[in-house]
Amino acid sequence: ILCRSQIVFGMQFADLFSLVLGNQGISECIALVVTITFGKTNQYDKIEYGSSVQHHDAEVCFISALAKNLFSRLHSEKRKTTRRKPH
Repeated sequence: ILCRSQIVFGMQFADLFSLVLGNQGISECIALVVTITFGKTNQYDKIEYGSSVQHHDAEVCFISALAKNLFSRLHSEKRKTTRRKPH
C-alpha cells in the first residue's frame, strides 16, 4: 500500500516519520511510516498509515531508495544555490 502511485505522488515530507519496533531481534528495527489522508484506500476521510521496514538487500530496499533520492535532491538543490554567477 505504501508504494501505490497515487500515495507516492501525493506524499509530502511532513507525512513521513520513523518508528522503532521493539522485540524484533538483536539489531534495532526502524520502520518508515507515512500518514495517508487521501486516495482510493482512504474513502472515509480517516487517517490511515502505511509502513515499510528496511530490507536486507539495499538494492530493493524502499527506505534506501528514499534516502538516496533525498540525498541527491539535497545536493542538487545545494549546488544550484551555491553556484556563482559570472560577472
